[in-house]
Amino acid sequence: MTGAFINALGILIGALFGLAMLKPLSLRAQVFFRSALGAFTVFFGLQLVWLSVSGTSLTVAKQIFIAALGVTLGFWVGRLLRLQRLLAPWRDDARAGAGFGIPFVDYARGDGVAVGPGRHAGWTPALIDDDTQWVRDYRGLWGLDTNDRFGGERAPSGPRYERDGSIRTAWANPLGWTGLLKTPPREDDVGDLLVERVAALERGLDELDVAIAAERAALRGLSAQLRSLAAHEHMRALAERRRAEVAECEAELNRTIATRACLAEERSAHLVTLSRPLPPQPPQAHISRAHQPHLAEQDRRTRFLRLWAAMSAPLLLASVVVVLNAPPLTSVTTVAVFAVAFMGVEAIARRRFLSFLASATLLAGAIALTVVFVRVFKQQWRIAVSIPIAAAAIALLVGNLGDLRYRRRPEPRPPDDAGR
Repeated sequence: MTGAFINALGILIGALFGLAMLKPLSLRAQVFFRSALGAFTVFFGLQLVWLSVSGTSLTVAKQIFIAALGVTLGFWVGRLLRLQRLLAPWRDDARAGAGFGIPFVDYARGDGVAVGPGRHAGWTPALIDDDTQWVRDYRGLWGLDTNDRFGGERAPSGPRYERDGSIRTAWANPLGWTGLLKTPPREDDVGDLLVERVAALERGLDELDVAIAAERAALRGLSAQLRSLAAHEHMRALAERRRAEVAECEAELNRTIATRACLAEERSAHLVTLSRPLPPQPPQAHISRAHQPHLAEQDRRTRFLRLWAAMSAPLLLASVVVVLNAPPLTSVTTVAVFAVAFMGVEAIARRRFLSFLASATLLAGAIALTVVFVRVFKQQWRIAVSIPIAAAAIALLVGNLGDLRYRRRPEPRPPDDAGR
């Protein structure tokens, strides 16, 4: 228990110390503190081994042999399963340097070398394209390639290629990457494009009118043939085939008429748009996810998320200490309370508290109904089984009555044109 508590306290103090610092530690300071912590851990580990080993010489030797065997087996199992290369692929590449193997440390502190007008170092813009040699021929990374499987801790790639050597979409298709392929270069082009579309729609409507007339004539001919064949008993098989053809031809005609109606509605909408000036379009309409200005509310939310990230792990470890020292029945309640509290704070941090509250209420209701059902089932199993069956019967009855009422509703009659 003491070790877990000290671990949680150390994580909490370190997280708060890191948040309080205005600038991160230098690489030399990081290496020093890691070496000091490593030496401290080794010293106390050996001290605990010395205090824990007891008994005769043979017993002490056996305990030391078991500990050494466990460390050796763990080392070789890790080597065989290549866990070290999977978890830290940069270690072999950075082993030649002094200290710990860190691929690279990059901080955006704003206190680095300044380049530009009024600075010590100047720069001259140069146009690059597919004919620039270093842009075209170099597909590697601008720094250390750690071969990280998850894409982190790797140096950036050049302007033309991605990290895997494939050409960037922003380089090969900049208009498509920015979403400008769909935007005409001039505002007057929109009206010209709509005029072309209206002309194409009119041609399509004329073609559909011809097709509808032909399909309607064919359908009426098939219907006349069906009436004639249905009057003869010995032509029943041919009449059934002709009935299927009538149904298929009628469905096709309905689809053609529906298509014509859609095209006519589109043509009318375009004509209305062309009859008046087009409304102005926002400059960022082509962007699907536009970047918004950074607000003070986002800073507060970011600080809260950082504080919760610093305190959540220590609180979780402290809750383990509480659960392990609590009675068995209290442990279950404590775990539930801690779980709800952690998820509630996460929901507040992510602005999902109302959704979390609704989900928690539904879950609590479901658990309560389950507990009640189990208790009733243990005491009166007939009543417990009858309740869901009765609920299903009532729901089925209500659905059937609604369907029956819908079927008995009188259908609207078409207007009588003869009486007008």
